[in-house]
Amino acid sequence: METKRIKRVKKSVTAKEYKKLMNFVRGDEDIEPFNQKRFLKIFSLLYYSGLRVNELTQIKFAHIEQIIKTGETIVVSHKTSRERVLYFSESAIKEIKKYFTYEESELNNYCITSWGNPQKSFHEISLI
Repeated sequence: METKRIKRVKKSVTAKEYKKLMNFVRGDEDIEPFNQKRFLKIFSLLYYSGLRVNELTQIKFAHIEQIIKTGETIVVSHKTSRERVLYFSESAIKEIKKYFTYEESELNNYCITSWGNPQKSFHEISLI
């Protein structure tokens, strides 16, 4: 008879933990500046959006522009092919503005790539 595995309870990152993480990334001199900026973008989007990790790689600068202008954006989940509307508070928009800069010509480009390859899965992207 098989025993049932207990599923791990998923917990959200608290505001205090998020601030600690961001301060660590900013203060660690071993992290290259390119990766440091990348981590700050990744962590801020994950924290404020509620995106799943695999959905993060599908975010384009057009999504960021939409977030800044309207406070919301729509993402399509690859797992279910369903659209999800993400809403952002004023503080979230302010934080996202800090980390994302783009030109009009870049709106169709992906925000988080593996050195130019947005089709690589997030797990293949080296974080360190």
